[in-house]
Amino acid sequence: MIFQRLKLTSSNSSTLNSMAHPDLLGQAIKFREAMSQPIATENAAVHTLQLNLIVEEFEEFIEACGISFTNEEPAENQLKELADLVYVCFQYAVARGWPLDEALDRVYHSNMSKLVDGKPLRREDGKVLKGPNYEPPFLEDLL
Repeated sequence: MIFQRLKLTSSNSSTLNSMAHPDLLGQAIKFREAMSQPIATENAAVHTLQLNLIVEEFEEFIEACGISFTNEEPAENQLKELADLVYVCFQYAVARGWPLDEALDRVYHSNMSKLVDGKPLRREDGKVLKGPNYEPPFLEDLL
């Protein structure tokens, strides 16, 4: 299973950290350039279009997971729809001129600050709660 392959251990952490990761923001910029779509625009119509695409991809993802319908789609379809959803989110960020990859990194570090003595605090349903050392991400300088 892929999660076993990616499971972080002391023996493979340096390998995983050195693995090349795609530049999703760069790909979103290249796509917009190739499609003659604006980048870092204040045009409300462009923002609305991107938001509508996010909603459309989210609905397709939900459908692929079988949440709204009785038949669950194959995992491959679910993954494709999830990837489409993330893709249009990056497109929205590029249209707004937002560095989503940097924002995601900051949110990751903020989420890791929820841990208390290296362990998560959980609500009854399993949601991770903010611990006393939680630091919200600083994103204002990215706008």
